[in-house]
Amino acid sequence: MIDTIILAGGLGTRLQTFSKNLPKCMVNIGGHPFLYWILTSLYIQEVDNVILALGHKPQNIIDYCNKFNNIDFSFNFNYNIEEELLGTGGAIRNNIREVIGDTVLILNGDSFCRFNIQKLLDIHLSSDAKATIQLTKLEDVSEYSSISIDNDGKVIEFAEKTGEKIPGLVNAGIYILNNPGILDYITEGIVSLEREVFPKLAKEVSLYAITTKDPLFDIGTPERCDVANKFFMKFGGDNGFSEYIRKNLL
Repeated sequence: MIDTIILAGGLGTRLQTFSKNLPKCMVNIGGHPFLYWILTSLYIQEVDNVILALGHKPQNIIDYCNKFNNIDFSFNFNYNIEEELLGTGGAIRNNIREVIGDTVLILNGDSFCRFNIQKLLDIHLSSDAKATIQLTKLEDVSEYSSISIDNDGKVIEFAEKTGEKIPGLVNAGIYILNNPGILDYITEGIVSLEREVFPKLAKEVSLYAITTKDPLFDIGTPERCDVANKFFMKFGGDNGFSEYIRKNLL
């Protein structure tokens, strides 16, 4: 199964009431660190190799993964610590050397949307894309940049935030990228995938998307943490969450 990089270097500066100065992915959501829900989704889909791109308080994440590996999970973990934050693109450039295959799955460590790796791969390979991203439909995209696609799933536009409360497609923070081809688009230094790399690929007709209607949980603010916490608490146990993920794989 495809190697995975989780971008988990976030500071969580707006989450002090929740985070207690922890990395964002370690904020308690639904009785577990938020990272737990991401790792569980990967484990169910038989991912073996997980690379964690770390920044703020990395030892908290390393200790957590080491403690629960072979109990809740069974991964080959690699950890890379950034001395300075390099943005999403820079973090990928810094970590992709650990990837074995010719594609890599990228996940944000501070957001969650249900995903199906095989469906993402199928679309990516059949479209001959350089990158494939997952989008989800929201009724209110005012806090996000909305994305337009054509009937074939090609991404044609990244719209800036307008603050307008209208429905649309937004980036779910889940990507399949070519390895090492994506490095042709990621320069040295601080680079944003979303603001710099993906718009270039869209212009080249090399960026495709899979769309869902699954909820997107972004824990960037206390209010969003509350929403995520209520959602994950409803499972009442890990088996309920596993079933939720498996339904998406059928």
